[in-house]
Amino acid sequence: MGLPGRAGLGNAALERPCVHQGLMRATPSSHGETEKVFLYTYMRDQPIWQSLRFWNAAFFDAVQCERSRRPMPTNTDGNETVTDDKQFQENITFGQLGTFACNMRSFGLSKELCLEFLRKQSTIANLRKDQVKLLRDNIERFKEN
Repeated sequence: MGLPGRAGLGNAALERPCVHQGLMRATPSSHGETEKVFLYTYMRDQPIWQSLRFWNAAFFDAVQCERSRRPMPTNTDGNETVTDDKQFQENITFGQLGTFACNMRSFGLSKELCLEFLRKQSTIANLRKDQVKLLRDNIERFKEN
């Protein structure tokens, strides 16, 4: 007799070694307990994460998506609006660089590769030196895997 709600599945469904649950994979351990392995563990080994080309394109896309949520100032707007918009754009880039650097390190990219990404993107965005230093320090502090 099967479990309630499992009618028609038979024993094969109950004896499967792995059950996918969202971003986690539950696998019986040798001790009969369930061991949780997160999808991240498998994704991390994919070669695309090691490509700076991927990270550059993803970064550009993320920044553009955030920028598109706010209308561009026009010539009729005052200087204060233009200054606010410039600060807004700078904050988007700074925030996204921080997020991307953390994700890159989490996916196993070397500190050197992350610093190169930061150098390139912060130069393109013309970030202030103090912002670049904060981001660089954060990459330096990230624990090696």
